Amino acid sequence: MSPLGMNKAELRRNLLQNRRPDPQKDRLVLENLLSLNEFKKADLVLTYISAESEIDTREFINKCFELGKRVAVPKIAVHKMMFYEIINLDNTIKGKFGIPEPLIIHEADSAHLNEQINNNNTFCVVPALACDKRGYRLGYGGGYYDRFLAEYIGYSAALCYFDNIIGIPVEAHDCAVDMIITERGFGFGL
Repeated sequence: MSPLGMNKAELRRNLLQNRRPDPQKDRLVLENLLSLNEFKKADLVLTYISAESEIDTREFINKCFELGKRVAVPKIAVHKMMFYEIINLDNTIKGKFGIPEPLIIHEADSAHLNEQINNNNTFCVVPALACDKRGYRLGYGGGYYDRFLAEYIGYSAALCYFDNIIGIPVEAHDCAVDMIITERGFGFGL
């Protein structure tokens, strides 16, 4: 249970109802994200395309393109999340759960990319409704990122507002990220 006495579903519902975008905080999160050495060293960046109420990743994605980094975004298929390389944000549509996904998909390219994910210097940006001080995150409840992170050997970072660094219930299948990035900095126990 969380310190508020809520289970994951109740905590998730509460956080979603009270979440408001904050462009000023988003800008600070972006600055902190771009300053990470692990990001600077990465050749391939795995990131989600933010929905309206999430910390904005669109400017981050465009910055990756400017820096010459390869960018891949997820698409949900049945119970698995696969990453697909994109060259801009124009060719995306709202996919499952209203989450922006790549529009044009070449399965052979994706299979090749997903083989490279654990062989290249990769950096994965993970969405979070909340995180705890150990790097565990509360997502949207599908378990897609936990299943992905269980096999991923690259570097992972969750984006989260500082006010949402709280106690969250952790289950055996949950996977911690390597770093939490907020508007106040990055690390654990911020």
